[in-house]
Amino acid sequence: MLFWIAGPLSAFGFDLAPIFSNSIREDVMRNTSGQNDELLADVPDSELMAVVLEGRHGSYAAEVAEFFALLHRQLGDRGRSQAWGGVARLVRRREHDRMLATVQ
Repeated sequence: MLFWIAGPLSAFGFDLAPIFSNSIREDVMRNTSGQNDELLADVPDSELMAVVLEGRHGSYAAEVAEFFALLHRQLGDRGRSQAWGGVARLVRRREHDRMLATVQ
């Protein structure tokens, strides 16, 4: 089962779509202090988030990930902002690769 921690977004009335697994959820809770600069999402997690976003939002997946990156940056959560930015780049790269495959 997949879950996402709404965190400060619940104050804005957002109910976020499920993305992270339970084990990652616990890691995120431990690393939200801002004192630990390690990335919260590694490559397999970013791949999973990219696939979920593409499935739910189609061609808007990169923009959705970029929105969350900017939102978390404004809320002061650098780690989550970087993680979502990485997902946005990954979605764009996957889209580019698909477009190249159709041309060839």
